[in-house]
Amino acid sequence: MTGLVRKATLFVACATIFGVVAAYAGIVSPGNCTISAARINLVGQNNAAPGDKADSVATGAKITITVRDIGNSPIAGIPVVIDFSGCTSDIKVASTQSYHAQTTGCATATVQSYSTTNGTVSFVIIGGRSAAVAHAVNCAKAYADSYLLSPSLGVGAYDENNAGGVTLADLGLWGTDYFGGANPDRSDYNGAGGVTLADLGLWGSTYFGGRSAASATGGVLCP
Repeated sequence: MTGLVRKATLFVACATIFGVVAAYAGIVSPGNCTISAARINLVGQNNAAPGDKADSVATGAKITITVRDIGNSPIAGIPVVIDFSGCTSDIKVASTQSYHAQTTGCATATVQSYSTTNGTVSFVIIGGRSAAVAHAVNCAKAYADSYLLSPSLGVGAYDENNAGGVTLADLGLWGTDYFGGANPDRSDYNGAGGVTLADLGLWGSTYFGGRSAASATGGVLCP
């Protein structure tokens, strides 16, 4: 009899668990979501390219978020947001984005897209540095359907003056950060914790790659 009671108890417990999982299917579970990188580097664009013009080749430019529910199943159609409101002392995003139907919310300093059928959404964000005041380290956040996925994403900017794309003028500004010794996050493209010659190499790859030859469309950035 005791064995039957145990089996019945186990059955009820399993049914309860499956019921909970079923009830929360399709609802974002932050612990099951993943982010491909701990930082994102803002880029320019290639106006000569057809269709999508954002420089998705630049190192650190692309970040992919996978949205899953409590059962670890991917969820489609979820709004996913990168929030730059903590970075606006320095970083500005373009008011118009071109990568995979991303949209900018200038009032909130956010860029939004939606998860695909496999639960993933990738961001490549056009924007750059706009002021001498460096933003805080890991100033950006990531959300899925208003659920916080990451409270701290690093943010770099290859286009350091938001003019004419990535040019030698930006190299001069990067050099100021390098020799200044403060190691601002905006110029730490590899996220290693300091502005080093390795970051210069990444800037050079972006410059010579030619896919960030222009800044925001019409030069329009969020305030």
